[in-house]
Amino acid sequence: MALHKVDQDNVSLGGDTVGDTLPALPITNKERKGSVFRKISMGRMFQGKHACQEEEALLSVREVSRARNRIQDYLHLTSVLTSSNLCSMLKVKVLFKAENFQKSGSYQVRGVLNHIIYMREQRLQKRARSRRSSLPQTFAVMTSGGGEFAEAAACAANMAGVNCISVVPKSTCRATLEILHHYKSRVVVHTSDDEESVRERADKEAADTGYKMITPYCSTLFAGYGTLGFSLILRD
Repeated sequence: MALHKVDQDNVSLGGDTVGDTLPALPITNKERKGSVFRKISMGRMFQGKHACQEEEALLSVREVSRARNRIQDYLHLTSVLTSSNLCSMLKVKVLFKAENFQKSGSYQVRGVLNHIIYMREQRLQKRARSRRSSLPQTFAVMTSGGGEFAEAAACAANMAGVNCISVVPKSTCRATLEILHHYKSRVVVHTSDDEESVRERADKEAADTGYKMITPYCSTLFAGYGTLGFSLILRD
């Protein structure tokens, strides 16, 4: 499918979708110059020990577009569905993006995959800038928790060819454990179900192994999640 032009002022939907254009969000001249479509303050949204390192991250359409270019060849083109009953009740056209059929079973793989590929790009750039760089050519990732995010991270790491360790709570269900093993993640079952304790165990494992800890709160993850909107709008 040919790509529609996306800029900071509006998003072209094409004649056969919901309408002709998606009205632009109001933006200031400062944001316009910086190609920022909408500000997301990650530091304010997520605070605490496990928040993303960026205090004030700006998420732009350009970043979402780059994320789309990174991940689109790895993922399923999930269907866009409609409901005549809901459309009639609400008197608007309602669309459903069937991300339950996405790899790993949710949209979250979009964010983690973009984050992993972005980290790999940054690593390669650092090595290229310094011929004597001590950075190894490969890296690995670590996650904590036993939910959809852990499954998405294991799936994304597997697709990107990156090793993954999943630190999960004691009572993690068998189905999740089997999914993590299916994606070739090394599973570490913690001795309790306390969320903070599981995170601390994951932090320790990351420190011991040199694996990169992935939390759900980095702007590169949200850029990956934003590709869901592009996919819905552009019907790809």
